[in-house]
Amino acid sequence: MTILLAVAIGVVVLLAGNWIAALTSVNLAHGTSVPWAIVPIALWLVAYWQFLGGKWGADFDPATRRANLRANKVPSRLWVPSLGAGLLGFATLLAGLSLAARLVALPAGAPISTPPDMPVITVVLLLTMQSIMAGVTEEAAFRGYMQSLIERKHGLMLAILVNGIVFGLLHFSSHPRDVSSCSPTTLRWRRCTAD
Repeated sequence: MTILLAVAIGVVVLLAGNWIAALTSVNLAHGTSVPWAIVPIALWLVAYWQFLGGKWGADFDPATRRANLRANKVPSRLWVPSLGAGLLGFATLLAGLSLAARLVALPAGAPISTPPDMPVITVVLLLTMQSIMAGVTEEAAFRGYMQSLIERKHGLMLAILVNGIVFGLLHFSSHPRDVSSCSPTTLRWRRCTAD
């Protein structure tokens, strides 16, 4: 029951942060010369983070929300090593993807389509805001609320396993055919490697 509740809460936390992303689509249709959508999205993310972290909404058990979010301050002496580890991880990811692309046919990403009159800076700012929003909401939902609730009751291993499965299932809709046919655990692996 704890796992189902944690998954439900995690999905609600994710949706509560992401609903405002629809403004990006509106920005692509109206007022394309200015990235006006980043202002309300940024304001929403600040309010979202403050509420989930227990700083706003004192009537709704701020200590529990703060514990569930697990957004602890990083000591200043760890910032440089943390950024270095992140860059090393990103470089490793790029190298791994490069290797995987040589071994299997990776699915093509969806092209980004923008109105022809939209300035490049507007596109860059909208994409940057989308990336920030995805990072904030996914970390709050998956590594924060969902994982912490399961971890306290069932331990770290099960929490990470459930978290990873739910994360994968929620992203499955982007490339369902490619994910199911190119998974190394399926019988169709040979078809992907033959390309």
